[in-house]
Amino acid sequence: MAQSSSSSGNETLSMKIILAGIGKRFSKVTNISTNEVQKSVDDGSDTDEKRYLLFDVREKKEFDVSHIADATFIDESHSRNQKVGAVLKVVQERMTQNDNANNPLNVYMYCSIGYRSSALISEIVKDKEFEVLLKSNLRFYNMEGGIFQWVNEGRPIVDCNNDRTNYVHPYNGVFGKLLFKRHRYQD
Repeated sequence: MAQSSSSSGNETLSMKIILAGIGKRFSKVTNISTNEVQKSVDDGSDTDEKRYLLFDVREKKEFDVSHIADATFIDESHSRNQKVGAVLKVVQERMTQNDNANNPLNVYMYCSIGYRSSALISEIVKDKEFEVLLKSNLRFYNMEGGIFQWVNEGRPIVDCNNDRTNYVHPYNGVFGKLLFKRHRYQD
């Protein structure tokens, strides 16, 4: 029992150190906690009109193992223009469907821990196509700690068949150690 506690403590400390580094690297990106994202997801499930979009910015093999339900997949292996274009298309569709343009539309992005999603947000806010949209009620947030933090906190995830699962693709051997061992997917 004590071994699992110290292991979790080391994983938590490592996560904090890495998140601080990501925050410093992408200091202009606004982070949001998993608690706040969960609240939006829970609030939106009771209405026909969700006031958020959720994007998963990882590779297909990672997304297929698990993702947050309702997340739109953005393939990290694609070019910058393809990724920005894919996000723009989904955002524009949602904004044209929205009758009440006065309400903000929150865009939450996540990856394994937050680096790739922060990098994409950094690209989006510099993109000319988003310039007008960003002046409206559109806000981008990086979900701090990504899907690793989400699942380590016991929040639900689904696989490619939309069945609940407890496993997350570890991205690689180093970053996978930030996942609690019980959540690490093994190929």
